Amino acid sequence: MRFHLAEPDDSPEVKAVLAELAEAGPVSDLQRALANSPGAARAYVAMSRYIRLGGGLENELRELVILRVQQHLLGEYEWRRHVVSALRVGVTEDQVRALQHWSSSQLFSPRQQASLALTDASVTRHGLAAAMAAVGRDFDWAETVELCMLIGFYSLGAALILPFDLIDGDSAEPAPLAMFADGSNERPAV
Repeated sequence: MRFHLAEPDDSPEVKAVLAELAEAGPVSDLQRALANSPGAARAYVAMSRYIRLGGGLENELRELVILRVQQHLLGEYEWRRHVVSALRVGVTEDQVRALQHWSSSQLFSPRQQASLALTDASVTRHGLAAAMAAVGRDFDWAETVELCMLIGFYSLGAALILPFDLIDGDSAEPAPLAMFADGSNERPAV
């Protein structure tokens, strides 16, 4: 069963929340799914706006972390959306290609490395103490909170996309770069 994507004629409250969402730009399929519960949609979008626009993390770092979360969680929907954003804000194609093996790459700054280490540790639940110690050397407390919120928020998004059946996302267009170093969007065998 395909999850219902809210339409303006579903109810006056759904129509209102879809209009609010449209003020910021095109309404994504994820936002339309969330709009079935207008309060949930508003809360999710408020958090998203803060994480993307209100925090103090550098744009490149933010997009690298989002992409790394998607690699771990096989989040092709968000990968397609954010690889374009990452390239737009200054992440290089070489960095995207190296992201799967970031720890052995020279393409990432110390702050990016610390962020990616925390991303890996948060998603896999391995090495969290060491990752937090590395973050503590390069980030202040406010940035650390924002980084943790970023990782958690995009993990939540990936978790919502599966039951909402949004794997294919808003666009049939493939991402300009594959999710993994072997050129695929399938997790490589280890």
